[in-house]
Amino acid sequence: MNIVGILILTVGSLLVFMSDVEVPPIPAGWVLGMIFAHLGLLLTITLSLTSRIPMAIFGMALIGYGAYEISINPLTLEQCRCGLDTYGTECLPCPMANGLVCAGHGTCDDGYEGSGQCLCENGWEGRACESCHPNFLGPDCNHCKRGWRMPSCEECDVGYTGAQCDLCAEGFENRHGACVCKPGRYGINCDPCPDCTSDGDTLATCEDNDALIQRFPALMDLKDTYGTVNPSVCTPSGETCYQDADCTSGRCRSRCQTEDGTLTEQFCARHDHCPEGQLCADQRSCCVESEKSKGECECGRQGFYGPLCQACPGFDRIYSSSVCSGKGTCAAKYAGNEFTELVCICEEGWTGELCGCQMGPFGCIACANGFYGPSCDQCPRTTQVCGGHGVCSDGLEGDGTCDCFLDLRPGGLGGFQGATCDGCFDEFWGSSCRPCPNLREFGPGVCSSMDTFLPTGNCIRSCNDKVCRDGKDGDGVCMTRL
Repeated sequence: MNIVGILILTVGSLLVFMSDVEVPPIPAGWVLGMIFAHLGLLLTITLSLTSRIPMAIFGMALIGYGAYEISINPLTLEQCRCGLDTYGTECLPCPMANGLVCAGHGTCDDGYEGSGQCLCENGWEGRACESCHPNFLGPDCNHCKRGWRMPSCEECDVGYTGAQCDLCAEGFENRHGACVCKPGRYGINCDPCPDCTSDGDTLATCEDNDALIQRFPALMDLKDTYGTVNPSVCTPSGETCYQDADCTSGRCRSRCQTEDGTLTEQFCARHDHCPEGQLCADQRSCCVESEKSKGECECGRQGFYGPLCQACPGFDRIYSSSVCSGKGTCAAKYAGNEFTELVCICEEGWTGELCGCQMGPFGCIACANGFYGPSCDQCPRTTQVCGGHGVCSDGLEGDGTCDCFLDLRPGGLGGFQGATCDGCFDEFWGSSCRPCPNLREFGPGVCSSMDTFLPTGNCIRSCNDKVCRDGKDGDGVCMTRL
């Protein structure tokens, strides 16, 4: 019987080692204890039957020692281990498609405690990762459908909205099946253009995205069904990207590649931009060419400048020679990429915010028109020196006071007063300070306290015995005296 037992043990051990089952490590002390325990049991039973009591006691001692070794070296059996790509208590095979586990597009949750579910790569779904996710397309399921944003295709791309990202967002409209900027909007996000005429340049216009594209004929091919402007035009900038929104130029492109992976010279945005049998490669780069405007203003009148067509420093809104006092040029100042203000770049020898001082070794040696005193300070002004209705005492010897126009003639220069000549002299009315009806000048001997006196000592009166409704807000109507 012992020989039969040994044979059975030997054959069983061979079968275990030849199987895929991984045998857990067995402690040497446990094996030694089992040997002594079984040997002691065999001796005890055999010798007891032959009345050899002392040797039987020795057998019992071996059993005790074997039990001790087993107790301090217990056999801890690990959970059964399934082979690669099998799972569960029965080690079932993981899902397969196209002859591959998880179709080669995912990883199986295998092992004894595994669920057998395929964890699909981005773009794939199905029990065995055998199908494209609804938001993806292409033979490799690595391109988002129109309206979804790369690389995850889990949120709407710029310009799209709705539960299925199939509606155009605010500021966008559908052209050729794609959401693009409406007229009057610019940039990647289709922001509204600024009001380029707000500072007075009535001829200024905003360059929206449409206007930018029209300036570059190479970008005008609109045959692309996805609304992309001529996808084959691209000079790579070296910046990597996933979609247009990643690039300041608004153009993210790849190259077409052949079936063997060779890149061609043709640029593409999607697979259908490539010849039949070729695909648009995954590696993408931003293009230097831009189809997204910066929304800057194009100025239409001289004296206005910058991205918002603002009046240049010193510009009197009439004569462009007044810009920077005629001694400099207008320039836009930026903080990084953000426009801050317009400034003057003075000609050599001239200095100051408006280039009003010609600098010598010890100070100003000459002042530009409209500047006065040793430091060439600016004369009082509104948009023009003395409001355009007077003459400033300028120059190094000037005191900067305005001598306002006072012309009594109908259709003349008008009558003005104030530090900047922005108010009407008495007996003058309206924005142009025109003389009131029947305005006449009298000498000192005729003047009364009810008349308006001139700097010369003479006086003026209008409306005969009535009172003129004068001033900037007046209408020049003669009213009966109260």
